[in-house]
Amino acid sequence: MIHNLNLVNNLQLLFPINHEFELEQFVQQKPINAFSDEVLDVLSELGAFLREHGRELPNIIAVGFWLRKQHLLMLKSQYRSLHGRGISLHFAPGNVDTLFFYSAIISVVTGNLTMVRVSHQNHQAAAPLLAMLNEFVNCHPLGKKLAERLVIFTYEKSSEISALLSKFADVRVIWGGNEAVTAIQKLPIKNGAIDCSFPDRYSISILTLSDVSEINAAATAFAADVKPFFQQACASPKVVYWVNTAQELQKVFWQQVSALITKAKLTLSAGDSLRRYLFLQQASLLTDNNCAIGFNDNTLTVIEGDDFNGELLTAHPGLFIFLSHNVLSLEPINLLSHCQTIGVFDLSCNVQNEIEKQTKWPHRQIVKLGRALEFTPVWDGIDLIKQHCTEQV
Repeated sequence: MIHNLNLVNNLQLLFPINHEFELEQFVQQKPINAFSDEVLDVLSELGAFLREHGRELPNIIAVGFWLRKQHLLMLKSQYRSLHGRGISLHFAPGNVDTLFFYSAIISVVTGNLTMVRVSHQNHQAAAPLLAMLNEFVNCHPLGKKLAERLVIFTYEKSSEISALLSKFADVRVIWGGNEAVTAIQKLPIKNGAIDCSFPDRYSISILTLSDVSEINAAATAFAADVKPFFQQACASPKVVYWVNTAQELQKVFWQQVSALITKAKLTLSAGDSLRRYLFLQQASLLTDNNCAIGFNDNTLTVIEGDDFNGELLTAHPGLFIFLSHNVLSLEPINLLSHCQTIGVFDLSCNVQNEIEKQTKWPHRQIVKLGRALEFTPVWDGIDLIKQHCTEQV
């Protein structure tokens, strides 16, 4: 029995709305087998619904595409005879409006009861997705089945509420900055429960351009990695390493990337514009090496330097600021321990082959430029499907 009802009453339900929700009843439900036919049907229908109703919202289209029946069945074929652990509690990141839903989907498809807390301060960023989820529940015959397995809420920052919810968790998925992740990790959970934590990371791109004919493809792919979430996702590149690429080609590349971001009509909030300004003022003080503005217009700024240290990368806010470094080979590139993704553009694939030989580099994945934000069940080195399951009995 939940004794502290005052804390429970502070939960603001975001999904499903217009339905009764009792936390005590929700957590008493039992997990089911992973990839059950019933759940696959619900999620694939949700995917079709999102693709149809989110046509002007690329992030939601991407979620809908991920939920294709064919994709879900492909995942099922890789993970056999598994059963949900029980209750999966997710703490969503404040700066990425749909990322939380991918881990929530994995929790649901693996048979778990899923609770998601989105930031009280930033939950409006997820409003379009939440509206479509609620519309699906209210108008689709299978909507109620989703509402029985998934609940999304928000509340003002409170360690007491987070601690109460954590007591039910068999799996806890924590997205956020280092301090936020550490604060949640300190809250006790059940014996044998699992924490999947995703703290601050940074990512890079490595590009080689030989002539102008390659620029359009490179700029289009690069823009796809930075436009969503205003370059604030951990997998979005903050540093670009140019291997044997002429300055004139780099300039044309940045011009095209800027044009693509402008075309997308992305507008920074007043707060983000201030963060951007302050970082640019402080950048030269945060690095041990010389740096200078290499490209700047009303949309993006490129800071060129010899190399970039952890302090500079930690302070980097995204927001279409890029650190640029010219190298003659891969040898001078020094990656820090919290490097997540390496995005590569090189038509000959020589650079990617060389990177794969660089076993001394700390990184979680190598992808082709333009695919850095494609979510996979193994994220940041953690297999979320396995972590959410036990062997089927």
